[in-house]
Amino acid sequence: MYKVQTGNKQFEISVDASGLNFTLNSKAKNIQVNRLSARAYLVRQDEKEYFIELLEQDNLKKNLLLKINQKRVKVKLEDHLDALLKTIGVDFSKSSKISNLKAPMPGLVVDVLCKVGQQVKKDDQLLVLEAMKMENVIKSSGEGTVQNIRIKQGNTVDKGEVLITFN
Repeated sequence: MYKVQTGNKQFEISVDASGLNFTLNSKAKNIQVNRLSARAYLVRQDEKEYFIELLEQDNLKKNLLLKINQKRVKVKLEDHLDALLKTIGVDFSKSSKISNLKAPMPGLVVDVLCKVGQQVKKDDQLLVLEAMKMENVIKSSGEGTVQNIRIKQGNTVDKGEVLITFN
């Protein structure tokens, strides 16, 4: 089960192991999901259709930026493990010191937006990575000083590859 927050609305979504049965706030829903591409879906609920495109994804904070029928929507996800960690006082999304930046996906480095010695803070733009013909601005998840930039414009990178180190 996931707790989902978008704007001031919060709800719970649950999907069974088959991926076919959904509940929304504990009520069964007839939802059909058709994957159109790696980042686009067509979702049908009753007589309504929603075209959903994933624009940005922050796995550390479990934040998504979606485009739903041409409207941008910020979404925050929380699963049962996140809730458990918060109850014991551990919240990884508030981590402020970063040690390195890893590629969130394979792609092509379009631009490097920082330089060695630069102080960065949370949400500063660090580089632009093209993946699946979409340009993604990769931002800092915390604070630090750029120690080493291991990539340059035009490089291809693999998912998980260390791109920038901080001290």
